[in-house]
This record gives sequence, C-alpha cells and structure tokens, in this order.
Amino acid sequence: MPAGREPNFYDSDDLQLGHRQIRLLTISPSPASSHDGPIQCSLQVVDLDHPPEYYALSYTWGVPAEYGPLSTMTDDSDCLILCNTEALTVTPNLHGALRRLRHIPRLAGKAFWVDAVCINQQDQKERGDQVRLMAYIYRSAASVVSWLGEEDEHTEPGFALLRELKSVSDRTPHLMQVLAGLSPDSGGYGEQLAVFSNRQAWVAVAHVFQRTYFTRAWIIQEVVLAPAVSVLCGCHELPWSAMAEASHFLSTSVWRHHLYGLFVDSVGSQLGHAEEHPAISFRYQAPTTLRSTTKEYNKRQQQPYHPENRHEWARTLLYTLIKARNFKTRDPRDKIYSLLGLVNEYAQDKPGLIPTYELEDSHAAAATYVDAAIQILEDSDDLLLLSCVEGETFQNRATGRLPSWVPDWTFEGPIGLRVTGYERYFASGDSKQRPSIDRRALTLSLRGIRLDRVTMVGETKRDILNGKPFPEWLDIFESLDTLYDRVRAEHKLDVFWRTLIGNTAGYPPKLVPRSRSLGPSFAKWFHEVRWVRGQGHPQDEWDSRADRFSDLLDQEWDPRIRDAANVSDFASPFASSQHLRLFRTSEGYLGLGTECLHVGDSVWIVPGSRVPLILRTSGDDEPRESRYRLVGGAYLHNFMEGEALSPSVTGVTPRGVEMLMESFTLE
Repeated sequence: MPAGREPNFYDSDDLQLGHRQIRLLTISPSPASSHDGPIQCSLQVVDLDHPPEYYALSYTWGVPAEYGPLSTMTDDSDCLILCNTEALTVTPNLHGALRRLRHIPRLAGKAFWVDAVCINQQDQKERGDQVRLMAYIYRSAASVVSWLGEEDEHTEPGFALLRELKSVSDRTPHLMQVLAGLSPDSGGYGEQLAVFSNRQAWVAVAHVFQRTYFTRAWIIQEVVLAPAVSVLCGCHELPWSAMAEASHFLSTSVWRHHLYGLFVDSVGSQLGHAEEHPAISFRYQAPTTLRSTTKEYNKRQQQPYHPENRHEWARTLLYTLIKARNFKTRDPRDKIYSLLGLVNEYAQDKPGLIPTYELEDSHAAAATYVDAAIQILEDSDDLLLLSCVEGETFQNRATGRLPSWVPDWTFEGPIGLRVTGYERYFASGDSKQRPSIDRRALTLSLRGIRLDRVTMVGETKRDILNGKPFPEWLDIFESLDTLYDRVRAEHKLDVFWRTLIGNTAGYPPKLVPRSRSLGPSFAKWFHEVRWVRGQGHPQDEWDSRADRFSDLLDQEWDPRIRDAANVSDFASPFASSQHLRLFRTSEGYLGLGTECLHVGDSVWIVPGSRVPLILRTSGDDEPRESRYRLVGGAYLHNFMEGEALSPSVTGVTPRGVEMLMESFTLE
C-alpha cells in the first residue's frame, strides 16, 4: 500500500468521514534549526461543500523514473512521517514530495489533499466513495502541484530549455515554425534561436518527459479539472503550460523523431543496448493529450448533463478511454474509474459506472469493464465501442474472461486504426440501431450485412517496422485487378498505399483526397524498407520480388519525383498504427484490420458502426449459426463512406438493403 499505518488510525472520531467530507493534510514548515528533520503533518476532516483553501498533490506512487539513479528507488512504504503525532509510513517518492513542499514558502504550512494519506486505503468502500468525489476535490483545490520526483542531472537544464521554449512561443510564435524545421545537429539557428542548438539540453528535455508521472491515468482528471497546475521536480518549478507548449511543439513537428533518438542514445549509454529494451518510451505526448482533453471538457461543461444528451456524455467518456490507452494504473479497474471525474454529472447515477473496490478476485476488473461497456452502449447513439476491440491477442491480459465485444482497456499499445472517434468514416451511412444486450449471457444481438469473406492475409505492420520482408503483401497486391474500381478508375497501386494508412495522413490527421497522391512518398518509403534481411524467407526470392515491385513503382512515379518526395508523409501515418495487417476478400476488396484476423473471417457492415466489423464464427469445433466473436474494426477501401448501403452505388433499393440484413449474436 502507498501509506502504512496502524489499523485504528482512522477510527478516531475526529477522522471519521461523513457525507461529502474529505480529509486534508497540513504539512508543517521545516524548522529553521532542522532543515532535514522529521516531516510533521496534521490530518483534519472538512466539508467539501465549504472547504478551507487547500492544494492537491498529483504524483506517482512508484518510482519516478525508469532509468538513471532514481530508477533504484523502491515503491515500498518504508519512509516515516508524523501525522497527528502518530508515525505513518509512505513511499519514498511521496516522502520526497512532502519534504520539498515544506521548504517552498508559498506552500509551507498549507493544507493538501494527498490520496495515499487522506483516504483510508484499507477501507475499500471509502476508496470507492472518495473516487466519486474526486471531480469536486480537484475542481475545488486552489491549485494542483504535479510532482515529477526528485531532481537528477537532467532536471535543471531540461527545465531551463522548457522555460525558454515557452518564452519564445509567447513572444515570437513565428520563430517556432523556423525551429520546427531544424534538428539538434543542423545549423541555421541564428542568434534568436541559438539557445536551442544545445544538444545536451534537448537530451535533458527528453529525460524530463520520460518521467513515469506522464504515464499515470489518474493525472488526466487531476490536471484537466484543476484551476491551475504547477510542475515540481526537486526544487525546480514550472507552470504546466510550459510542459504543454513543449509537448505540442514536439508532437506536431519532426522534433519528436529527433528527441526520441537522443533519448534512446542517452539511455543506451547507460544500459548497453537500448534496442534490447522495448519498454523504452518517450512520453512527450501526454501533456498534449491532456490539453486537448481539457478543451473538450470545457466545451462539454457548456452543455449541462440532461438525459436527452446522455449520448454526448457517453461519447466523451469513450473518447477519453481511447486516448488514455497508453496510460497506466496499478488496479486495472482504475482505467475506468480514473476518468469518471471528467463526466461526473453523467456518471454519478449510472449503475455501471459506480466505483467499487470491495470485490478483490480475478474477475473484478472484467466485471468493471463489462459494466462500463454495457452502460456506454445503452447511452450511446452509435456502436463506436465495438471498434475498440482488437481480438484475442489484446483481450483478457489482466482482467479474466471478457466477452469478445468488450474492450480490454489494460492493453496499452497503439491498437486499432488510431482514429479516436472514426468520425472521418461512415461505413454504415446514417443508419442506426440499438443493440439488444443479454446481461446474464453477456451477449449482444445486432443486425448487419455480411459483405464478404477474408481469403488472404499479409504480414503485420509491426513485422515490417521490425525489418522483416513482406512477400504476403506482394502476393495480395499481385492478386488484385489492375483497375481496383472500374467506375472510379482507381489503379491498384493507389488503392494499395491508401489502404496501408487507412487513407489518412497529415496533422491533424485527415482523409487523403483523391486529388492528392502520396504515391511518390510511398515509393520512396518502399525503396528504403525493401533492403531488409529477414529470416524464414529466401533472400534471393525476396530481392527478386522487391525488384519487380520497385520497377512497377518507377513506371508509375518518375524516380526524380520520388527522390524529391518527403518520405515521412507516408512513413509517419504508416507507423502510427502497428498492430494491423493487410487482407483481401473473396471479391477482391482490399482492407486493413487487426493483426488477430484470420482467413475465413467475415467482413460486415453494421448499422451504427462507422467502420466495417470483422467477425469470426463462434465455436472452434462446431461453429454455431449466427453466433460470432468480434475480432475488430477494419478499413475496407471504397466501403468507408456508406457505399454498401447506398442505392446510388449498389443499385439496391432501400427495401433490398433491408432484405440483405442478417441478425447475429456476439458472444
């Protein structure tokens, strides 16, 4: 547990909680004669409706950094503090935060809400009750202090550069566009940007963003709901806006690649072979995610919750769950609970969204995810939730058995087509349906059109990004008709590259119009990745096939145009979604879907779903009629804009479309 204490510590009358009450921790200032003496605190109960001024601490219970000297810090509660004259134990990272706070003049002696101490972590009912109040706790705080952990050798230079980046952005925003086109090793900085040419300072920034704080799911509501946020790392302090500004700059420019490389090089010098450590990740995007979430939250607050607009609030929760996939929690149930404060008005009376920690068996997380899925489906006006499922590889990892139609939110990788709401697609047009949910059997009954069957599957994107040959992709390509769509006169080369990126590119990501071609960029990308040396496939055969495909690309796009193209125009959207594989159907349609799909799976257009769904017949030995397991959503070229249900495209009347609908059940 994050804070150790005697079993009866919270049993005293003055620490008992009533309705809408919380505890606040007041940290005594450090005595002048004892700079590093014991931390002394007092705990008191206050009414949340009429609280005194207080601050909230946002921090990680575990180690603050995965690399460097701070990575050896334990997450055991083995550090002592004195609270109401009694000895309590807290984690080293929390102890460091309390020690620093008592030395900051404006914060010393102030009251703080600190979850590990202010909540009786041994009382599961109290935990659930306090989680339901967290929206009010963070909104009512004077400010939130984000504690990144103790400082290291990267903190001072990293904070200095972040501060300068914010200053330049505020004073001369046009210079940020100039900086975006440079790199740590390039010239051309000029006098006004000279401070940004310091390579080691950028390494320091990379290490600041590497702090594990930026992986916590709880920080989403803690930062979004806060009236103000300051960032504290050791004795160094920054406004949160400086972190958000730097994050936005890195997320929207080629610097994200530069800094990732600098960070990996730096970590590699400490660990020997950085490429052998897949856990290495660069968390610069977290503040950008939180900034966009804050904008959405503020917009949602302009429309108070009412049962008639519940679908908008349910969509907000689902969108945030999708964006929060890469964030971590210790308890898998908290992947849901940590976000409820953002939709508090909607969630507070929803039976499927009430935080409860009493159940501690292996099925607790699964029950939470099922309840949340049912609640979202019941309150939504679409079936977006179903597109968040990606097959058995990404389910039941830490939650126990889940129905195939319930997303497992514990998986943290970049799954799906990487489009939060799939709003650029509308495969089922404007058609809708309400699913029939059997709560006892945990099944979902729907109607849809069985469009086709998968007959060929290719390598996964992850395979290609890891340097493996992709002969199955070329098999699929060669099997397509030269004119994929005779009405639109689309050449299969255009269809091929568009499908590989879901026909989406740019920032912010948008559909690639038919008038724009990323073909030269794709051709350049192919010329760079074709020189792979994979195992399990004869190299001579691969080289020969790659040569033939390369010749075809040169015939379509002049090599001079190819060489002048920006390879990242294609490479960046391609790499953003890795757990996908190419597939072809029996009718010759080309698609991109979860890496879990198999030959024999069927592709469906389902009213209410913006993307086609891939289903697999339920029952391994004896397939059962009309009963399926959901494999995931997919991109199917020329079926993403309602074509399958459009009489003008198919020639089928609305009544004919209705007759094509089949009823089926997802298990």
